[in-house]
Amino acid sequence: MGCSAGPAAPATVTATVTATKTVTVTPSATATAAPATSTTQSPPPTSGSSPSPSPTLRTENTRLQANMLVSILERNFPSCRTAAGLTEFNYEVVENNTATLPYDYWIKVGYSESFFYNLQYDDTITADNKTLVRQQLKSFQESIARAIIAYMPEKKFFGGYYSGGSLPRHYYSWVNYTPADIKTEYEKAFISGFAWYPEIDDKLTR
Repeated sequence: MGCSAGPAAPATVTATVTATKTVTVTPSATATAAPATSTTQSPPPTSGSSPSPSPTLRTENTRLQANMLVSILERNFPSCRTAAGLTEFNYEVVENNTATLPYDYWIKVGYSESFFYNLQYDDTITADNKTLVRQQLKSFQESIARAIIAYMPEKKFFGGYYSGGSLPRHYYSWVNYTPADIKTEYEKAFISGFAWYPEIDDKLTR
């Protein structure tokens, strides 16, 4: 699984950069990915809905779903072959059980910090290729987002390339709810489809 590679002009990126295995990540995969998911597909509880499962049960169910999402991502989106070479990713999915955050799951796409650094500062990579690689990485992230949203359309997601530590970095962040603001409370965020969330992002340029 990977991005299209080669010195193609930036204008052709949209046509050439695709996620070839995304079609395998569909809601129909639920039955084979993890038997426990049949009990966890109900939407988040809202005012006036039936009583929620106990906190212990809900935590266990969301943890199982988070692990399943990691497996799907690792299997289908392990790397991206760009115009500047192959770069690999790792994944962490964090479930939210609080009322103060808007999403159900945070999709953390771990990236090669050296690859992203070189994309900004390595002068042996031409400006045109840097532009192309940034578009390839953005397209790859969108493929991840749309696959996950299609797999669990009733859940709210916040995702993107992420590096933690003392100076966290976000690139090509996205959500599938509005308002997108990370400070929105859970009950005030509503599923609305894929959208970029650039307000939180760092820049992949100098």
